[in-house]
Amino acid sequence: MEVVVAAGPDGVHLTQLPEGAGTTVTPEELPARVAELEDQHPRWVWADTAVSYPPLLRAGVRVARCHDLRLCHTILRHARLTEGSALATAPPGPWDLAEEHPGDGTPTLLDALGPALRPADVLAEHDRQQQAVAGSAEPGRLALLLAAESVGALVAAEMSHDGLPFST
Repeated sequence: MEVVVAAGPDGVHLTQLPEGAGTTVTPEELPARVAELEDQHPRWVWADTAVSYPPLLRAGVRVARCHDLRLCHTILRHARLTEGSALATAPPGPWDLAEEHPGDGTPTLLDALGPALRPADVLAEHDRQQQAVAGSAEPGRLALLLAAESVGALVAAEMSHDGLPFST
């Protein structure tokens, strides 16, 4: 199961895939809902682990797996295996721009989840990435690379949270 996490004007949208069942929670309810769903071992799909995961860590919630759309977009955009995909040949868009992380205080959870991207944008990017991987000559290898990149983002966020020095 995958759970797509995306901020919207009315709260944080959680969409379970492949069923497509969705719910909206407040930013305050999100950590408890994530902890509850984590028991089912989902893969969390969000725009940017470096932005989305630290508020959960501060609330005492850890996740085992994720799919970082921004990091994976960069890989798929430049990979030889996906060079003919719609994702790789599209003009630059919001997923190609490095999101500026707030440096003047702690953002709200809704801000941290990426206010410039609507839930529909996050779902659409996830779909584009799935199509790019499926259409590649070696989807298994590519999926493994994306999973490893996303786990690296989780590790980096956890190292920062736990006080271990980490520098890119």
